[in-house]
Amino acid sequence: MSLKKSKILIDVDDVIVGNVFIPALNKFKETSYETSDFKSFFLNEFLEEKEFKEFIKFLGENNMYENCDLIDHAYEVLEHISKAMDVYICSSCVVYGASENSGVLFSHKYNFLINKFPFLDPEKFIFTAAKNNFSGFDYQIDDR
Repeated sequence: MSLKKSKILIDVDDVIVGNVFIPALNKFKETSYETSDFKSFFLNEFLEEKEFKEFIKFLGENNMYENCDLIDHAYEVLEHISKAMDVYICSSCVVYGASENSGVLFSHKYNFLINKFPFLDPEKFIFTAAKNNFSGFDYQIDDR
């Protein structure tokens, strides 16, 4: 008799990798914002509408996952739990207000995951804009 593995749903941004959007915003605007400078979850508070559209284009041309930092011990923890649990990666790749330009972020994040975590099953990657719509998991780890 085989035991059924527990299913876990894990977010990427601010769970596996540190904040990738603020460094991208700093590169785009040539600024030095820190997390504490933001009152909300969304970066548009620091961008005017025209500038926001330029930033989205900038994100498509600059892979923010190329040199991102992993959260301390994220690799080791994921590798360990992937041996005991059924791991699903669920991440939003849609930039609110610019969904038509968000497709390239799917590609950047997917390539980052398959290259950085070869022990994860890419068939268990879920890219969405609504992470709260998933049920049937025993555990969920998300920064929100």
